[in-house]
Amino acid sequence: MSSLAITEVEHSATNIAARTTPATDGNCPGGPARCPSPHAQETVVDGVVVQHYPSGAQLWLVLLTMGAVLVITCIDMNIVATAVPSITDHFHTVADVGWYSSAFRLSVSAFQFVFGKAYTLFSVKRLFLVANAISIVGSILCGAATTSTMLVVGRAVAGLGSAGIFSGCFVILVQSTPLHRRPIFLGVVGGIEGVGYSDRAAPWRRF
Repeated sequence: MSSLAITEVEHSATNIAARTTPATDGNCPGGPARCPSPHAQETVVDGVVVQHYPSGAQLWLVLLTMGAVLVITCIDMNIVATAVPSITDHFHTVADVGWYSSAFRLSVSAFQFVFGKAYTLFSVKRLFLVANAISIVGSILCGAATTSTMLVVGRAVAGLGSAGIFSGCFVILVQSTPLHRRPIFLGVVGGIEGVGYSDRAAPWRRF
């Protein structure tokens, strides 16, 4: 049996014959390049698989959510730059100053590719929610830190969650937009991400 060709189109209300793709949980043995989008639907027309992507309010809600997550994550990554004076005054030590930022960034660097591979093996939605939960746990540890070491550990845990968030945002974007529109939306997401790189001082325990 010959293989089916894949054609990408946007979702439209007129596509009433669309059926849900069987890989709705994000799992795909052939990797993301061969895996249909869990946000898309498929229609078979004359042996051609046509993928229908979300559009309109549904698409913009996805982009808005990703933008909010990226802004918060970037603030979490860079807040230490302006919070160090308050942190050192609180703990009365400068011994771990270098680790407040390094612990977070090391975790992001070490686990971002791990999460990237995991997104091809497990449910994108569930793994993204797990990454968000890990990031929240890390932020709680930082906010409740009673020692400098506890803050460093919390930053490392938050970095682990952020690694999954960064990878997940781009995986979701790729699975929600057709190929010819992805560069535009990647640029928009990159601009939104830049908003998170703020040097405005804020109470460090909020992050």
